[in-house]
Amino acid sequence: MNKDDLARRSLKKLQRQPVQKRHKGRLVGIIVLAIALAVVAAVAWFIIGMQAVGGAPDKKEFIVRAGESTETVAKNLSDAGLVRSQPVFWVLVKIMNKRIEAGVYYLSPADNAVQIAFALQNSGVAEDLMIRIDAGETLSELKEHFLNFGFPSDEIDAAFAKTYSSPLLADKPASASLEGYIFPDTYKISRDDDLEVLLEASFDNLYKKLQSDGSLIKINQSGQTIYEVLTLASIVGKEVSDAEEQKNVAGVFYNRLNIGLRLGSDVTFHYAYKAGLCEDNSPLCDSAYNTRIYDGLPPGPIANMEYTAIQAVIYPASHEYFYFVAGDDGTTHYSATEDEHHAKVEQYCTVLCQ
Repeated sequence: MNKDDLARRSLKKLQRQPVQKRHKGRLVGIIVLAIALAVVAAVAWFIIGMQAVGGAPDKKEFIVRAGESTETVAKNLSDAGLVRSQPVFWVLVKIMNKRIEAGVYYLSPADNAVQIAFALQNSGVAEDLMIRIDAGETLSELKEHFLNFGFPSDEIDAAFAKTYSSPLLADKPASASLEGYIFPDTYKISRDDDLEVLLEASFDNLYKKLQSDGSLIKINQSGQTIYEVLTLASIVGKEVSDAEEQKNVAGVFYNRLNIGLRLGSDVTFHYAYKAGLCEDNSPLCDSAYNTRIYDGLPPGPIANMEYTAIQAVIYPASHEYFYFVAGDDGTTHYSATEDEHHAKVEQYCTVLCQ
């Protein structure tokens, strides 16, 4: 290779070097820009995620159970509509290096994630407990509810087994449980109160309602007992939720009882099966609670119920129907004869009645 060739190669090498440097410079710039954009996006995501969900400032009951992880608490907060972002809340708690305490809290969606994170550091922040009892709950379901509020299992069992002096319970058979008597409402008790305080408040609540609107007088005039009324009302409440439909259904049940027909309510054998009183979740369930195979009322209520169901039993609709079926269309269809009933079941209940 002569001197001219060497010179040309050296010149080409020198010409290429600036181009490579320019390419490297551009690549570095792109990487820096991408990182900057990612940081900005992450910061924006975090800031937005920390903002309050918004809405009414009303506080919601929120329970942190012993042993729950931060991730679980974050998910539960998100599911409850109390924080915008589950992962943001989890990261926030980690950054704050705070410990979430088990307990019952009252949190607002109007508070931001930082406020909620601080609130969850103070177990027992509320001096009182606000405990909501929902309609349609059985004693076993209520026990799980009370366990979540921190009441010990043996204390709950003792409260359920205790003999109370409330006039609401005056005609309750001594062998009967409190099934159906713990009236749905929200009750405020001190954190230091025993569960009996809440139960007594629920008894007083229902009895005062029956007194104030004349229902108690109506029950006495009918020759029924409160226990019988609550027993039938618990079935009506499980069958339908609409107040007017409850009156119609109560009318059907009274019509059947008056001529010696069985109530034939499926919700009664469902209750017996779930309570472990029989082995078949079907009309074959061999339990006195199964009104498909046993006459009259079952031995007692099958759950608590809304006051509208109690009113429906005290003031039932007057009609000539002996049958009803809840259709797939969400409508309750009534019939006067068995043949008419079967026809409506075939026409309106192809899914629910399977």
